[in-house]
Order: sequence, then C-alpha cells, then structure tokens
Amino acid sequence: MKAVTRLSVKGLLISAREARTKIISEFLLHITGVVFKRNSPKIIAITGSAGKTTTKDCTAQMLRSMSTMHATPYNSNDRYGVPRTLLDLPNIYNFSTLLAASPKILQRLIFGPPKYDFIVLEMGARLPNTLPRQLQFFRPSISVVTSIAPAHLETLGSLDGVFREKSSLVSALGSEGHAVLCFDDPMVQRMKDLTSAPTTSYGFSPSADVWMEAPVREGSGISTTLHDFHGSVRLQFPRLFNRHHLYAVMAAWSIGLITKMSRAEMANAVQNFAPTHGRGKLISGPLDSLLYDDSYNANPLSMRSAIEAFDSIAGRRRRIIILGDMLELGSASEHWHKEIGEIAGGAGHVLFAIGAHARHYAAAFRSRDPVNKTFEFFSAEDAYATIKREIRPGDAILLKGSHSTGVHKLAGYL
Repeated sequence: MKAVTRLSVKGLLISAREARTKIISEFLLHITGVVFKRNSPKIIAITGSAGKTTTKDCTAQMLRSMSTMHATPYNSNDRYGVPRTLLDLPNIYNFSTLLAASPKILQRLIFGPPKYDFIVLEMGARLPNTLPRQLQFFRPSISVVTSIAPAHLETLGSLDGVFREKSSLVSALGSEGHAVLCFDDPMVQRMKDLTSAPTTSYGFSPSADVWMEAPVREGSGISTTLHDFHGSVRLQFPRLFNRHHLYAVMAAWSIGLITKMSRAEMANAVQNFAPTHGRGKLISGPLDSLLYDDSYNANPLSMRSAIEAFDSIAGRRRRIIILGDMLELGSASEHWHKEIGEIAGGAGHVLFAIGAHARHYAAAFRSRDPVNKTFEFFSAEDAYATIKREIRPGDAILLKGSHSTGVHKLAGYL
C-alpha cells in the first residue's frame, strides 16, 4: 500500500511539473512570437541526435570573430531554453523565476529583440511535436541537422519519429533560408527534399559540398585537409582528438560560407576550437593516467564515436572504460547496451558498467574477449572507490554515460 501511495505521489509530482513546464514554455513562446514578428536577427537553428552542442559552440566561436551574436548557453536546448535564448532572458525554470524575469520580458515587448546579427540556437526534443510547436513562433535563417540516431526512443517512438521531429527545422525554412545537412547520414540527407531552400552538405565523402580528408594524429591533436567550393585548406586542431568533432567544424565552416565570412577568418577561428568539459576533453588523470572525458551524455551514436576516439588516443596504454546507462531508449535498451558493450570490449581491457543495464554492457564486453575484466555498479558513487583502486600508472580511461547516471561527476573525483 505504501509503495502504491509513493508511486501515486511521484506520478502527481511529474504531472504537475509537466503542466508547469508547458504553461511557462507556451507563455515564453507567445512572447517570442510577438517580439520577433516585428523584427528579428538571423537565427541559425541546430538540431540532431548527437553533436548539437559542439556544433553550436564551434559555430558561435567562428561567428563571434566577425559579428555580434548570441548563442544558447551551455546546452539549454529544452522547451524553456529555446525561447529564453531567443529573448536573451535569465534562467527561468519555475513561476518565481518567471516573475523575477518579468521586467526583462516587458523590455523585450516594448523595445524589441536584442540587437544581434546572429542567434545560434540549439534545439533539442524529448517529446513529440516540440520543435514544430516552437517553429510556429519564429523562422530560422539557417537550419543545421547533425544526425539522426537512436535517442529518446522511449518518447519519440522510433527512428522515423526522431526523423519527423528533427526534420521540422528544414521544412520550416523559407525559400530565402538555407539548410546545412550532414552528408554522411542518409536520413539527414533525405531532408533536402523537404525544402525549396538551397542546401549545403558536409561530411567525409568527396561527394559532399564541404568535406574533409581522414584526419591524422599530429602532436597532441589532429590535422586534415578541408575542401569546399573555393578550393582546399590544411587545418590543424591541437585541442581536438575525436574525428567526430570535425563534423562540428564542417557544419560551422558551411555556415561561414553562407554568411560570407573570409576563409582566413574561418580557418583561424575553427583551428582554435576546443570542446567544453564532458564533450571530448583530454585531461591528466591520477597516476599519470590519461582521462578522455566525454561523459556529459550518451546515446548509441555518441557512444560509438567516443569509443572510437578513445581507441585511437589510448595507444599501448592499459585501457579502462567507464560506461553509464544510455537512457530513454525504450524497448530497444537491452539491444543497444549489448551492442555498445561488445564494441567497448574491442577497445578496452577493464569495464566499469554503471546503472540498470550494467549487466548487459558487462556480458557483451566479456563476450568480445574472455580475458576482459568487468565490474558492475548501480551508481557512479558506488563505483568510485573500486575505480580508484583499479587504476594503474599510465592507464587510459574513458568516461561516458547519460547525464543522470552521474558518470560525469567522476571526472572531478578521479
């Protein structure tokens, strides 16, 4: 009886929180619609199953060198974050913070939107119809789609559901807009048929409009040659280690071409780009170990890219892989955790699996090589002491997992 009561109370709290979110986000969207109807800066809207934040950050760094711009702070891409970014408002997450922001909201209504040349807007969607609803109140000038992959399947239902949600950014473009689409993702490339606007594709294929040759390790980072409509340029990235980070660079470069930046300015800006904490940072760990921190969040696509990068970086070091659950995959959860566990088994020697799906990770990891060593824990806090004991001098360590598993906290503790 007590368990049923607790579940009922939890359900009521979730329903109340969802109702509050809907009321506040709808209010902010209507304010956005009123403000942006009169005048608005050019909006560069970015979505995708993986790579949104890194693409947003790289684009913002590049545009900042030649214009006034505003970008989504951190990864505030939810139903609150999108209108908040557009209106350049302080953090709003409940009714009291909404009331505190009311003078700023009134200022926007009277004087119009902030005076920026560009707004770089990161847009995420956990629930169906989130993006189409938001796009009823503003129109992007440039829409970027990075990838379609298994993410939020629990709520979006299937890859087709993910496609429908993300593709709304492209179908919302007017003929004067521009779509920037990842060439290497077939589902993203299908979106070019959803708009009359021109499109620019990017990827590692020479068939893309903007493409890169396979990167090579150079010093502490990587280097490659980029090709576009105007020719080729050699680029060096001393603070990038993951081949998949170069997708963000190519998307940003495409935007630079569309907005008429000089290639020299673009090259200078992107070569100095570094990912933020938890999104592919290489840092010093305990006992002279090498810690690859890609822990902020996880889905099957980002897991694959993180393990691939780690495999390249680790070299001959002993390898410890720490994986937290990938959440919101619905009925496909077991399948994807087993698949990622097997991939990790080919790149690591020791696995720390954390969360409800730890056993699926661990079994698949061992199946790749019975010599592989595994540990299973329910939480990152439970795993900490054992991880510390297991680390040996010179090890390479990978951190990756969905944010709520707490794996990201280990980067600060180890």
